Amino acid sequence: MILLYQPTLASIPVLWRYFYRVVFGGEKDLLPPEELAGAARNRNKADLFIGGIVDDDSKTLTLWRGDLTTLTVPFTAFPTFCPSCSMILLFYLLDDYSL
Repeated sequence: MILLYQPTLASIPVLWRYFYRVVFGGEKDLLPPEELAGAARNRNKADLFIGGIVDDDSKTLTLWRGDLTTLTVPFTAFPTFCPSCSMILLFYLLDDYSL
């Protein structure tokens, strides 16, 4: 299931009870709807990233693939190019819809 909004923390376990995979995010966290639909139909959807979310608290970047699997990467996996920059900046630099 893909939610085009950020659900409340309390609703996430309920969603997981009914759906095998749940992807969520706001307008800036996911590809535009037409691109999401294209990724879902693509033969290589497991190789496509459809969105992601930065968690500064856990210091991780979670990316969602077109097959709705996740890839979570710690901030330490990225070279430090700007010690005062957050990972949010890096994520948006990688996103061709934000710049």
